[in-house]
Amino acid sequence: MNSFLLFSPAPVVPLMTQQRLSRQKAPRHTDIHHTLTCELAAGLFPVGGRFPSEGELQQRFGVGRHTVREALKRLADQGYIDRRTKSGTIVLATQASERYVQSIGTIENLLNFGVDTELRLRSFGFIRLRDPDLCKLLELPTDERWLRVSGIRVQREIAAPLCYSEYYLPPAFAIDRDVLKHLEGPIFAAVLKQYSLQLDHVDQEIGAIALTTAAGALLHAPAGSPGLTQVRRYFESSGSLIQTALNLYPAGRYYIRSRIERWD
Repeated sequence: MNSFLLFSPAPVVPLMTQQRLSRQKAPRHTDIHHTLTCELAAGLFPVGGRFPSEGELQQRFGVGRHTVREALKRLADQGYIDRRTKSGTIVLATQASERYVQSIGTIENLLNFGVDTELRLRSFGFIRLRDPDLCKLLELPTDERWLRVSGIRVQREIAAPLCYSEYYLPPAFAIDRDVLKHLEGPIFAAVLKQYSLQLDHVDQEIGAIALTTAAGALLHAPAGSPGLTQVRRYFESSGSLIQTALNLYPAGRYYIRSRIERWD
């Protein structure tokens, strides 16, 4: 069975269609970020006006500087505010930009993606991977059995699709359908919890692709326009693969931010 990426969409399971995953119990900076985005949307901070300083937010929420800075960083990444060294923080918008900027460097960054977005499920079930191109892309063996979950991810503040996602779990680490219905947070976190595992590392590969007609229609993007493929492989502490994730983004909706430090 082909991936939607390779142009044969996964069959829709009616009982699971359009189900949304609930919010993960989030870190404190995520709660603060959510509160501030709601206040921005309500017009409490007008565009062009001054936004509260780090010190003011620390005092208001009773948290440290690092927590406030993380919340402000996410607001800036989403296009809400502009942090200026001399003139303070200025409000740029009351709604998030359609682009999503993800910082990469820690496991918490990956958890944030599950908090910032919602997954609208399209399919859930066991399959055998027989498409050689898909197996090569995912680095998975052919003709083996996998649990596949697929769906559309959207940002919580924006209706437009962010990406199409497929998740492949080996049967040894499969999640029951009932667990998936009440899932909190990203799928890999649920696997870790259900099987009492610890995440060791995540491998990531990013590439370019032209969107098919079907993919473009699903993602509200022109057929043939540029897209971004992202494959992530999650490994637990003993080295076993617990999940492979495939995401397809239309151009201009997803950005990665990372820091490269000097090596002495």
